[in-house]
Amino acid sequence: MNEYDEAVKTFDTGKIMKEKAIKYKTREYMGLDKAVSDETTDRDGVQNELDANSDALSKLQSMCVGKAETSQSVLPAVKLRWKASRKHWMPLRVIIPLYSALPSAFAAACARAPHEDTLAG
Repeated sequence: MNEYDEAVKTFDTGKIMKEKAIKYKTREYMGLDKAVSDETTDRDGVQNELDANSDALSKLQSMCVGKAETSQSVLPAVKLRWKASRKHWMPLRVIIPLYSALPSAFAAACARAPHEDTLAG
């Protein structure tokens, strides 16, 4: 019977070790499963935030980045501005006599102005 008792004891010990191993492995599995679930939830939240920021950035870029205008789209506006500013220009036939009269008008103004000698008196 001695051999029988020893075999039963070995069997019981092996059974207890295997049950404990299953218990610890199950606990480890549950912990890892929870960690994976938490990380997945965190990743999904960060991904949603990234998507929202990317959308906002693309909207801002579309509002801020200028688009190059072609000469065909700019030319009519330039012509209109030039014609509008041309209305206020004085014709050369009026300007030239004004400039040619300046030296004589300046000389006449100087002749009329009192000199410092006469002011000291």
